Amino acid sequence: MIKKKYACIFILLAIPIMSFSQAYFKPGYVITNEKDTLYGFIDVRPAHSQFITCRFRSSMDDSIIEFQPFDIYGFMIPDRNEFIVSKMVSSVICHQR
Repeated sequence: MIKKKYACIFILLAIPIMSFSQAYFKPGYVITNEKDTLYGFIDVRPAHSQFITCRFRSSMDDSIIEFQPFDIYGFMIPDRNEFIVSKMVSSVICHQR
């Protein structure tokens, strides 16, 4: 329940910020879960938004495709030497008294 509450708050705060942000595409590529490589352009807005979605287009004239973290294996932006990979991470929460 707490996770849903925080997710709703985050979404409500993120919508106005994302609606005013401009897209800025750099050459890069996406690696699919099947390990295929899609070359094109990746939106390189501030890093915090890149962990939510990866906005990709094959050419500057094509429409934008938004990939969620589990839709792709990762993506690369060579100009920035950045390689972002999606991974499932488990966590353990310990409560002490």
